[in-house]
Amino acid sequence: MSMKNFLRALFRTSLGRRSSSGPHVRKSVAVRPVLVALEDRVVPVVNAMASFPIEVGPGGGFDDVVQVFNPSGGFGTGTLLASGRHILTAAHVVDKDVDSDGDGTPDRGNGIVDAGNHVVEFNLYGKLIRLSVPQANVTVGPGWNGDFNQGSDIAIIELDELSPFVGIRREIFRFNNEAGKTFQFLGYGQTNFTDPNTGRALNGNNGSDPNSAGVKRIGFNRVDAVDNSSPFGFDRRYDTLRFDLDGPFSPIFAPAVGGEAISAKGDSGGPLLINGAIAGVSSSGRPIQYGSTANYTRVSSFASWIDSTVGGTYELVLDMNNQLVGNNGQADTIELRREQDFIRLLVNGVSYAHGRASDISSITIRGSNDGEILTVDSGLGELVTFSGNNGDDSLVLQSTSLISEYTISEGRAVAKSGSRSTVVSFNTIDRVSVEAGRRDTIAVNGARPENPVSVFGGESVALNIAGTRGEVTIDGNGKTALTVNDISTTLTDFTIRKETLSSIVGGSSRSTRFTDIGSLTINGGSGGNDFLVNGSPAVPVTLNTGLGVDRVNVWETNGRVTINGQDSRVRNAPDGFDTVR
Repeated sequence: MSMKNFLRALFRTSLGRRSSSGPHVRKSVAVRPVLVALEDRVVPVVNAMASFPIEVGPGGGFDDVVQVFNPSGGFGTGTLLASGRHILTAAHVVDKDVDSDGDGTPDRGNGIVDAGNHVVEFNLYGKLIRLSVPQANVTVGPGWNGDFNQGSDIAIIELDELSPFVGIRREIFRFNNEAGKTFQFLGYGQTNFTDPNTGRALNGNNGSDPNSAGVKRIGFNRVDAVDNSSPFGFDRRYDTLRFDLDGPFSPIFAPAVGGEAISAKGDSGGPLLINGAIAGVSSSGRPIQYGSTANYTRVSSFASWIDSTVGGTYELVLDMNNQLVGNNGQADTIELRREQDFIRLLVNGVSYAHGRASDISSITIRGSNDGEILTVDSGLGELVTFSGNNGDDSLVLQSTSLISEYTISEGRAVAKSGSRSTVVSFNTIDRVSVEAGRRDTIAVNGARPENPVSVFGGESVALNIAGTRGEVTIDGNGKTALTVNDISTTLTDFTIRKETLSSIVGGSSRSTRFTDIGSLTINGGSGGNDFLVNGSPAVPVTLNTGLGVDRVNVWETNGRVTINGQDSRVRNAPDGFDTVR
């Protein structure tokens, strides 16, 4: 017998791989593999030939393939879905707390997600980001009963925030033509054994090295069959994608695809990608050798369930501490835009999220130690919370409609544009700005010393001075009407020096700087006012005294000053003020 025929007979006898009735008909195997321990369930890639599969490092185009850690300390893998907030994995990765054979080691689940927090780990370039996920955020597939042999081995993990931006979010494969297609699959698991003498990889018939896990690798193969029969004599509830590890002899084995590999011990939850879409989720397999098979849950059978689980209303949360660009020493720009019926979130000009506005219940932005500038569309129509950090953080309200109304108070900003109202709550930030349109109106009801307010443009700006403890800057459009209202009940001193208005209420000093305005009006309060005009701006100034005792001293003017409807004259009373009742 020639060496070639001898090897064929050897493989036929030892593996019982296929009968002569066809290249994809397998002989039954009586041995039922034991479910691998959860701590081994990563997605390994074992190459068929004597070479190692390709390692995929951070930035290699597959940063969306992540590790998933169970509350017990075991781990699996998963893939980020297109929502940017969900991870697709295997159900037995998140449910394995039953010791069915009494050997002291859990070997299956009970149909319920394990209690405690799961952790999703993104291994990015120069940064390892771990996100904790509570039990309530994990959903197993319909029909899952804890036994992967009976199907429905699929689960979705919902993150509490947007995932780190990885440049790609996978769509699912929705067609029913997987059979015969070549695919990619990836993971962090075991790979080929190494020849101790040469350091070269041994072929796939030698199994997988249990000490080789922890590196993300990519393998290739072909979908050999799609069916819903269990290889162990059980009824699988949904279709399964199957493939095997082909050897080097095509008359016995189907021709291997380039870089052919198979998932080995620890494959659970890993993606099978057809044309870049997730077509399968790694569920089970046989010990590694030529002819061994792998079983993946067929994703297209669960498309409706995935859509319904991922859909619905949600809180859009961006934490810059968990982004690659966060805490890198460089300032970042964040934008919230309204695009008809959709909301878009951009970071440094890159779209991080895009969703239907009616699905977003609220938006939360958390800053990192870098400086962040958050720009919010006046017509956004959402509830927004912006929490800065140790950086130089700014909130910018930007007019994007014909007419908008803004109200700024301590820790809160409201923008009304047509029927939409945008409310932004803010804390631990350094300044607030309004970029107003020509016909917009702005009311500043409060400003903290640590949150100075700047207004650019606008038809009118109303400054309610009693609630304003911080600095306010007005840069008008040449016609902006600035009105200052004293709403305090105690004596308030106003001093106008060219383009600066200073006020003192109860011993606290406030400053308002203004340029390019069309007029300035000050309305006195009930507690009395002292008005000192020491060089008025070159625009009309109106002083309206209130209900208390008011005194006015006009030293010099650069424009018209009107007091209670009457033109003033330059005054210099003996006590420095004229009393006006």
